[in-house]
Amino acid sequence: MVEPVNVNQIPNIHLAKGLTCKKCGSKLFDTVFNLKSLSALASPNGKIMNLHFQVWVCIECHTVKELPK
Repeated sequence: MVEPVNVNQIPNIHLAKGLTCKKCGSKLFDTVFNLKSLSALASPNGKIMNLHFQVWVCIECHTVKELPK
C-alpha cells in the first residue's frame, strides 16, 4: 500500500538514489511523450482513442528509461 505524501514536506534530496542508463551509464535524461492509438474495438467508449504518456529517454543513447518497481 502506498503511503500518502504530505505536500508540505520537502524531501531530503541527498538521501535520493541517482538513476543511470543501463545501456551507457549516463545520468542525464530528457522527458518525451510516447504516442499510441487504441482501436475502437478495444476502446471503452467504442471510438478510436489516441493516447500519450510521458517517458524518460537517455540523452546520450536515446534508450527509454524503465523506472524501478
